[in-house]
Amino acid sequence: MNPWKWIRRAWYWRLRRLDLEILWPQCKAHGQTIDDARRAFARHAEDERAWQELEPAERRRRLESLE
Repeated sequence: MNPWKWIRRAWYWRLRRLDLEILWPQCKAHGQTIDDARRAFARHAEDERAWQELEPAERRRRLESLE
């Protein structure tokens, strides 16, 4: 595997992890319902390359599993 591809994957993994650790709790705190929070987080994920790297089905599965 190309070392740059590995580095990019590791970096995107870290960015997604930070989104889940920092942004997701904020979405939950400010959304009126869990669905509102998921929609806000999904809107962010649509624009982020780290989330775009995932297959659409995998991205949807991860976003729907947020609690």
